[in-house]
Amino acid sequence: MEVEDQGRPYSDVVLTISARDIKDVDTDSYTDPFCIVSEASAGLVRCRTWKEIGRTEVINNCLNPDWATKIRIAYFFEEQQRILFELFDKGPGKEKTQIGSASLLLHEILGSKCNRKTVKLFKDGKNYGTITVTAEEMSKGRQESVYFVCSATKLDRKDFLGKCDPFLKISRINKDKT
Repeated sequence: MEVEDQGRPYSDVVLTISARDIKDVDTDSYTDPFCIVSEASAGLVRCRTWKEIGRTEVINNCLNPDWATKIRIAYFFEEQQRILFELFDKGPGKEKTQIGSASLLLHEILGSKCNRKTVKLFKDGKNYGTITVTAEEMSKGRQESVYFVCSATKLDRKDFLGKCDPFLKISRINKDKT
């Protein structure tokens, strides 16, 4: 991530986003949500502009999405960085319909218990579900990696008509045990 810090102290932060009980705005099927994350420019509220810093993948037919895409942002100490989370339903082609939005200060997320903040999504003054944002500061120190090889033999057949489709799930435990 390129950061123009101009000598200001900062830390790299990764945001993980999920939403719960979002309103179904799709008339044909369930909502296909994704989230666009934007950062406000510094200055007066009436002059504020938003710059997109990332977006999640689309999750089809889901009202409780847990997005895998992480959003990276530079956290500048002693600055108020307002972040806008806008949820959309992906339509045909490039169409999208807004589900709702929420705005938070980055330090509100980092200062919350377990660096996790849940807020309501609003559109036209109505509640459209909740969004949970978890922040994790990334170390500038040594980056660790793991290399391993997996294989399996003589797997039980679980599928009546064909072969089984085995998969390996890799998870990580965070500091807060989630």
